[in-house]
Parts: sequence; C-alpha cells; structure tokens
Amino acid sequence: MIIKSETLINKIYFPEAIIKEGIAKGSSVLDIGCATGSFLKCCDDFGLKTWGIDISEEYLDEAKKVTKAQLTKHDCDKGLGIFANDTFSFISAFDVIEHLESPVGFLRECRRILKPNGKLLLTTPNLNSLGRFLSGKSWHGYGDKTHKYLFTSKSLEFILEVAGFKVVKATAPFHPLPKVVQLFVNNLGLGGQLWMVSQK
Repeated sequence: MIIKSETLINKIYFPEAIIKEGIAKGSSVLDIGCATGSFLKCCDDFGLKTWGIDISEEYLDEAKKVTKAQLTKHDCDKGLGIFANDTFSFISAFDVIEHLESPVGFLRECRRILKPNGKLLLTTPNLNSLGRFLSGKSWHGYGDKTHKYLFTSKSLEFILEVAGFKVVKATAPFHPLPKVVQLFVNNLGLGGQLWMVSQK
C-alpha cells in the first residue's frame, strides 16, 4: 500500500472530501483504511468527531501519534459489525474497495452505519484511465497483487446503486495538475483514480 503524502492530503483529499461536500463541524467521520492518520488529523483540526480503522497495527501505531480519532484494527472483509446502525455522517475509503473480497457487501455495511443522508466517498484505480492504456500490463492497478477487483466509473456506480446508494458525484481526476488544466481533462473520465461520492 502506498501512503499518500501529507501535502496531497492537505491540498487535495481533505478539501475535496470535507469542504466541498459540505461536511459540518461536529459531524461524525469514519476513515476506512486510515493508514497513518493524515486525513483524520485534518478532520480533527477542522472540528470533526473522528474514527478510523485499518488492518495494519503498524499503521495504527503511527496514526495514534497524529490524530485524536478512535482507532481500531479491523478487517473490512469481516463486515463493519463493530459499528451500530446510523452512526456516521461521512465515511471515506481511499483506495480500499479494490482490495476486498465482497465490494457489494462492504458497501451495504457502509450504508447501514451511515446516518440518513450521510455520504460515502470512495477512491479506487480507474480501469478506464489513460495510464492503463499507455502502460499496458505494467499499469499500477495490475501491479498490486492485493487488488481483487478493478472498476470503471460505470461499474462502480452500478454496485453502489445495487447497495442502495445514490451517486451524487463521479469524477476521474488527474493528480496533480494545474487547476485550469484539471477543469478540462477531469471531465474526460481518463484520470488515474475514480473519485465517487454517494449518499444514503
């Protein structure tokens, strides 16, 4: 797993996920696959109530140094039964779903623990990316042997709808590019990562 830099989290992931999605201060946020806690730290600083889960004890030990979040070691392939129904206003899962045995089962569990109208943000490698076409078999989505599924925008939207979600935002951004360039190329759907927001 590649840990995203603090700069990337601060300049792109946090503002796109929290500010642009209108997540209010005091809201309850769960970061699934929280790694070393950089995103949760931004959420803490913004005034959110934070929880994080990860499969790696080593990552969680590092996360404890930077975030006030309630952290738990947990394997999402075992469901999300550690959380009650209607608990969170917002769930993020950055580059998680492609590693799971049952993506639809995972999404249904996310929906269960979201509050009414709560939002789920997913990112995952884009199977329809320009990078895949240019790199062929050496594309990073193929190179990670822990990937069990890969998605196009349409296939990810489909399983979200099967799980009961309404997709409210679907993009495939090129990171990092100048803002002016991104306004054009992001609409092509060929960026390296799918960025999808759905609502309960």
